[in-house]
Amino acid sequence: MVEIKAQESRTETVDMVAFEKFFKSHYSGLCGYAFKLIRDVATAEEVVQDTFVKIWEKRAALNITSSFESYIFRALHNNCMNVIRENARRKDMEKEVKLMTEYFDEPEDDNQLRQSLLEQRIIAAIHGLPEQCRQVFELSKIERLKYKEIAEKMNISVKTVENHMGRALKKLRDDLADEVFIMMIFLFAKQ
Repeated sequence: MVEIKAQESRTETVDMVAFEKFFKSHYSGLCGYAFKLIRDVATAEEVVQDTFVKIWEKRAALNITSSFESYIFRALHNNCMNVIRENARRKDMEKEVKLMTEYFDEPEDDNQLRQSLLEQRIIAAIHGLPEQCRQVFELSKIERLKYKEIAEKMNISVKTVENHMGRALKKLRDDLADEVFIMMIFLFAKQ
């Protein structure tokens, strides 16, 4: 039993030495590759290090059919794409927050006037919906009923409720400018 553990320990030490040697010899090339994708030195280095750490942690479960170098580059590429997607999502959210901040940072009188005008546009757009779409929208967004409760109340199927809600949101998005539509969603979410 002791002999087996000693062998496993030596094998792990050999694996770690080989892995560390590979890391040192390929690190700068991998960082260069990551930089070409991400365009930020610090983030590229971080992604390369994270990629090596993940591979080391999952080494026992890995089944690499190509060369280890190819595997590392593919893993790094995938991790870089994840970072790029996350940055894009973060930028989209920052734009929305900036829109909201600009809206609410206006002087109080202008803000109240603008909010009143926006509310009037939203109410007019809601009243312009077809009757059942309007009812479904109001029951969902104003009375906060779940689709199943709306279906029971209106004596229609849940699928029909979903269809009406989808049509209502599409029509409102088309009728209202993007900024107003975002405001409408924000206002209903606060209620």
